[in-house]
Amino acid sequence: MFGLVRSEAAEQIINDLGARANWGDLSTIEELVFSINDLEEIIHAGAKIQFSGDFYEFYIINVYATRIPLEKAISAGVK
Repeated sequence: MFGLVRSEAAEQIINDLGARANWGDLSTIEELVFSINDLEEIIHAGAKIQFSGDFYEFYIINVYATRIPLEKAISAGVK
């Protein structure tokens, strides 16, 4: 869906989160979500990235991480 911007700040965040996939293998936010499988941690990481100055990365992580529970709610009939 979205590409990851590979900055040093983002790489450190990914490492801190302990993504099961190697950072070099992660090319989309979807892969990041599924490798970590913890949306709260991803959103928190996005906030850290934002404060480091990489706003674009925060934006795409936040958008994707909040999209998943919304899609689940919609598919379950919640409006």
